[in-house]
Amino acid sequence: MGELGDPSNPNPPAKHLTPIGAGEEAHGRGLVVAIDVGGSKIAAALATRGGEALGVRRVRTAGEDLDELMAQLADLVEGMVARAPREVDAVSLAIPGSLDPDNGTVVAAANLPWRNTPVAEILTRRTGIPTIVGGDGEGATLAEGYFGAAKGQRNYVCLVVGTGVGGGIVIDGAVQRGAGRRNPEIGHMIVAPQGPQCRCGGRGCLEAVAAGPAIVARARQLGSLAGDGAGVCAAAQGGEAAATRAFTEAGGYLAMVLVSLWRLFEPSVFVLGGGVATAGEILLGPLRTRMAALAAPRMPLGDAVRRSLLPAEASYLAAVALQLQEDARTAGRVTT
Repeated sequence: MGELGDPSNPNPPAKHLTPIGAGEEAHGRGLVVAIDVGGSKIAAALATRGGEALGVRRVRTAGEDLDELMAQLADLVEGMVARAPREVDAVSLAIPGSLDPDNGTVVAAANLPWRNTPVAEILTRRTGIPTIVGGDGEGATLAEGYFGAAKGQRNYVCLVVGTGVGGGIVIDGAVQRGAGRRNPEIGHMIVAPQGPQCRCGGRGCLEAVAAGPAIVARARQLGSLAGDGAGVCAAAQGGEAAATRAFTEAGGYLAMVLVSLWRLFEPSVFVLGGGVATAGEILLGPLRTRMAALAAPRMPLGDAVRRSLLPAEASYLAAVALQLQEDARTAGRVTT
């Protein structure tokens, strides 16, 4: 939905214990080439394990040819390594889609030519540097714990609300996956059984009623004349009834999911990221109000909702966080 509205963030960084894998020992290791791969663009950074970027490149994603894309990624890695001031000992990719993180295979990824492709193996062979791949939603979730609004928290939920709805769940310091090693599909929890059809093929998913395109579609259905996400946001901030109602309804659906997740896992923090979350209080106000209405008195959930502290231009941090989780896993400090 793009850059939406209020750029301010009322939530100061949390001050808690250093998260697993992000201590000085981890920071003292080699550098990481951290790559956020999207269907239309790629952001690659030469970064420390502390999240500091020593260099960043942003390029358009190569076409739909598998060999062309793999060559592009290898060239990005090799270019970063050539300019590195010290050893690069890891490459980490955060990608959208379905994958097997244990063997680095991408099962399928929207707008990318990967179908059961051993991406980690191919890049490791081409560059000579150990490579891992992970989901971008999982990476964003971990990044909030290592560097962002959930820093130091061991139990939290992250929702990334933009064109779609992604995110993840961290319990006792470990990201949660299912029996098939898949990440939680929070965006496809059903909140409106009679609602619009979702792009997943289901009906009434959270993504279908609360993601950016859904908010725009609902605002237009209600009579808004705004043409895009930024326009709908501006209209709501200006008091237009249709746009305001669209954000209020989206906030209500998000609240339903957050309260349900609290009852299941009792996370201490909910982090909202993505372009839609930058709309600020026109979304967060109704969300907190609805959460208070749905929750029991002993559940102070509204105070647990935080805006992401990570800037959009630092999307590479998702890949850095995936590498930190891998470091911790191989050191035996975390299980996933």
